[in-house]
Amino acid sequence: MIRTMRRAAVVLGLCLTAGGGRAAGAETITVTKSAPPAGFRFPGRVVQALAWVDALGENRLVLSETGPRPSAKAEDSSDAELFAQHLRRPAAGQPFAVLWTLRDFVRDCSFDLQVSFVGAPRVTDLDRDGTAETTLLYVLGCFSDVSGKPTKLVLHEGKAKYAIRGECGHPDGERIVPGTMSLDPSFKRAPAPLREHALRLWREQVLGRYL
Repeated sequence: MIRTMRRAAVVLGLCLTAGGGRAAGAETITVTKSAPPAGFRFPGRVVQALAWVDALGENRLVLSETGPRPSAKAEDSSDAELFAQHLRRPAAGQPFAVLWTLRDFVRDCSFDLQVSFVGAPRVTDLDRDGTAETTLLYVLGCFSDVSGKPTKLVLHEGKAKYAIRGECGHPDGERIVPGTMSLDPSFKRAPAPLREHALRLWREQVLGRYL
């Protein structure tokens, strides 16, 4: 049984002027690990920080998680949150600014609580337009048994956001019961290479696995 819980995802975007960066034409982006830019607050513990250059300029993607912590509303309950923030600057010497922020959470959980990213973020240029896509996969739920965990895939290209929601697979004896998948309506507007990438990742990493 998955306990009913209050949760939300918030994505905030700031209008920024695109400029500089790399030329279009390649599916791969050179990505390096990087320290988060100074002057920004990242709640919880930073678990990933990546850097790359594309048509938007110099980019940073920072992921952080709070882990379980006591709930302010209920005894013997816990809250947990995760965050992702895409920062970019159009040219060297200019300050970084927020392109988008993602926040997701579970509140008032008195069972097993999991709010965490799965694997490393994917940074690609699948449609070869010079602007990188980022793909994040994460689990968030409150569980009292071994069942399919609510899972989300969020893909951004610039400020455009596309999402898949569902549950991962779960064990039943010696087999894994396949998970579920629901595409947001926004995926109807997504370029075909992005949609195919997201579906393939969901099939490989979520449907047949217990996360």
